[in-house]
Amino acid sequence: MNTTQPSLRRIIETDYIAYMCFILPVFFWIFYAGMFLFRDTSAGIIYYMSIGASLGGVPMLLWRIWLINAIFNHGVEIAGEISDVWFYRDRGRVKYSYSIQGQPHNSRTTLHRTKRTRSLQPGDQVTLMVDQNKPGRALIRDLYM
Repeated sequence: MNTTQPSLRRIIETDYIAYMCFILPVFFWIFYAGMFLFRDTSAGIIYYMSIGASLGGVPMLLWRIWLINAIFNHGVEIAGEISDVWFYRDRGRVKYSYSIQGQPHNSRTTLHRTKRTRSLQPGDQVTLMVDQNKPGRALIRDLYM
């Protein structure tokens, strides 16, 4: 069991799903506020889109935060190696391999493109947090700290 906690800011900044679940409701509510202030007649549609983005995004964001925290709380630190890194615009994917209890595993994470994530290269040695109950679920520890 690990006592190291990931930063909420880093979760939202690094994890692409968490980032999108955070930014979309914010974007729609700002957009709606601007349309409302200028009394645009289509503001009503944007209002419902804002509610939809919030009803979908906020629970998903909370789930991602809970999942990442659970991996850090109940996971173990394992050495791993990055096998592939791919970015397109603001999103990317990193694949890594590791062994836990003598069994080889491969995992991947979808990332938001940041200065930290752009520095990842195939062949890099990284410290992973691996879920002991589901060893196929792993995260690169330092991206969330």
